[in-house]
Amino acid sequence: MNSRVITRRRRGLAVAAVIIVLALINLVVIASLEGGTDDAMGAAIRVETVRAFYAAEGGSVIAVELLSEDKTPPEAGDVRSLATGQITFTRVPTTGSTRTLVIDGRSGVAFRRVHITAEVSE
Repeated sequence: MNSRVITRRRRGLAVAAVIIVLALINLVVIASLEGGTDDAMGAAIRVETVRAFYAAEGGSVIAVELLSEDKTPPEAGDVRSLATGQITFTRVPTTGSTRTLVIDGRSGVAFRRVHITAEVSE
């Protein structure tokens, strides 16, 4: 065989090998990016859940402070908007020595509910 034909075949194999290696590297990069987007979505959901919990917690602080100062607490069904969420006073009893408050917090699609039982001296 001619040495020129052997050299051309080697060059052809080298080009094919480089293309295969680049394709494999491309697949590895794509696979690693998909895992990163799952992590980002999970982190975003956790942030929304924490915001919803803090909204509910904030609503409970408002209700307890108003009850302890003998002021009119929010009525059941009252909604307060926050910068990052929403508070809904689901249950705020105004009579009885033991009162169970139920406050809902929402942020995005996340939802958290806080139940507080308070004893009020009358």
